[in-house]
Amino acid sequence: MVGSTVAVPAGNSGFLVRVPTVDDNLSEPSETITLGAATAQNAAPVTGTGTITDNDGTPSLSINDVTVNEAAGTATFTVTLSNPSAAAVTVGYNTTDGTATDGNDYTGTTGSLTFAPGVTTQVVTVNIKNDGIYEGSETFNVNLSTPTNATIADNLGVGTIRDDGTGFVPPGVTPDDDRPAVASVSSPTVTEGAPLDFTVSLTHPSTTPTAVTLSPASGTATLEAALFKRPMVIAYRMGWLSWQIMRRKQMQPWVGLPNILCRDFIVPELIQDRATPQALANAVLQWLDDLDHQPAKMAALQQQFVTLHRNLRRDTSTLTTDAIEKILAR
Repeated sequence: MVGSTVAVPAGNSGFLVRVPTVDDNLSEPSETITLGAATAQNAAPVTGTGTITDNDGTPSLSINDVTVNEAAGTATFTVTLSNPSAAAVTVGYNTTDGTATDGNDYTGTTGSLTFAPGVTTQVVTVNIKNDGIYEGSETFNVNLSTPTNATIADNLGVGTIRDDGTGFVPPGVTPDDDRPAVASVSSPTVTEGAPLDFTVSLTHPSTTPTAVTLSPASGTATLEAALFKRPMVIAYRMGWLSWQIMRRKQMQPWVGLPNILCRDFIVPELIQDRATPQALANAVLQWLDDLDHQPAKMAALQQQFVTLHRNLRRDTSTLTTDAIEKILAR
């Protein structure tokens, strides 16, 4: 069109010149274009100015939320401009504590971002601290403020730090899992009558109470009590999954050695959910009451213990030799 000559038909005193414009998504001020026209009788072109107003409005800024694992090292927030701008855009940022604290869980930071014309994203990186203490999910904030050439649509980015094995980590980094597990249980030895002090060690400390399920098992203690002709109450509690596996196997109905060897519930067994403090107390109180008021019942129990003891008193050396000879003779 530049330098074009238009022939105006005879009889016409004017005509229309249409110039197309481009509808982009760039925030920009009003723009102008001039059109000059002249005939041989004009000493200079007569000009008109066309103005193009922007329909994109002022761009707005927003920041996303981020969830990372404690081992990630950093948390990276993305600040986004709603649409490009023809002018540079700036915005300030700073971090504040949520349940996470500056210096303990992350390193606080402050600064500003500049969006050059046409740029729509910038990032804020916050350093994350990794410790060996289980704290659960903790949060901190990245706040946007004081924008120029833009408004703020979302000024708050929430950073979540996890230490339970979940949350983002860079490729090749193992997620941190500080949830306490039992690392070891000591095996003390004491003289009869002295207390057995087991030391239970956890893999990590925790800022909140940790529930540890204790599962005392009788081992040979219940058999020893039976050989001494003493009444007892057997109680077992174990992990839920272990209990479900054992229950579904539908093995023998007894768990205590005296009951297994006698193939009968000669002493009470309180298993899993039945092993409550109240049930234990009731069972022990029942034995004490039977000692005073049920002599026949107690005498029958004593006789079962005597029979059990007699059955266990065998010439084990001879029995072992006989068993080996039978195997060798096959």
